[in-house]
Amino acid sequence: MSPSVIVVGEPLAELRLRTDGALDVSYSGDALNVAVQLARNGVSVDLATAVGEDSFSRGLLERLEWEAIGADLIRSRPTGALGVYLVELDGTERRFTYWRANSPARELVDLLGPESLALAVGTVDAVFVSGITMAVLDDPQRDALLEVLCTTESLVVFDPNVRQALWDSPDTTRRWTRAVFAAADVVLASSEDLDALGEPPEELASSVPELVVTDGEAPTRWWDGDGRSGRVEVPTMATAVVDTTGAGDAFDAAYLAHRLRGFGLPESVVAAHAVAAEAVAHRGGLLWPE
Repeated sequence: MSPSVIVVGEPLAELRLRTDGALDVSYSGDALNVAVQLARNGVSVDLATAVGEDSFSRGLLERLEWEAIGADLIRSRPTGALGVYLVELDGTERRFTYWRANSPARELVDLLGPESLALAVGTVDAVFVSGITMAVLDDPQRDALLEVLCTTESLVVFDPNVRQALWDSPDTTRRWTRAVFAAADVVLASSEDLDALGEPPEELASSVPELVVTDGEAPTRWWDGDGRSGRVEVPTMATAVVDTTGAGDAFDAAYLAHRLRGFGLPESVVAAHAVAAEAVAHRGGLLWPE
């Protein structure tokens, strides 16, 4: 039977400015990217989120059905609209502009109900949450989601994915992120994230059962709950880097998919880098079928 995962977070419509001034419309966001990549890695996935009844929301639901991603944990708020972001590229450097103030995903815990979410999370192998998910919620919803993560027997997987612009202060970012660290079984982070949090990986590894820290082209470091640690060299990419959007999400999904199937930690890191290398070879957070 396939491993099962619930991904909690905010999907977004992605607008990409072309050189001729026209806009291409797609879908992305870290939670959606992870959910789709997990499904493409053969994992049974449900996306826990909230959408509107606008055309972007309808388009997203069609994409989720195409990818065989479960929608039982998706709620709809008629007065809301799916969050949107515009990405502009200068070479491989990205500049983002967001319109997400009316995104129903900001109320996903309230709309789902903490009890319903907890029951659903308890039926799967793992639940995936990112720092962006925590950032877009208000404090009562953060508390409710944290309670779900602290009490579930399912594997809790967390990527801090620090986006300081979504938080009111660095202190708030650190406080909530560290609270989720305490609930997590697996933390997948970048060295940049941990630097922003003032969290030395060696210290974090002493309190997290499984920690993987990527660092660009430098070796990926890992620690497990048995006191072992190591480094994995990042393979040289066979293709040119077109757009780094979604690379970290692809890494997270492939790593989790392999670990849930019983692969070792170093082997899962190697496989995750291979999938991440595919993700940077195309524009946008996800390569969607035509």
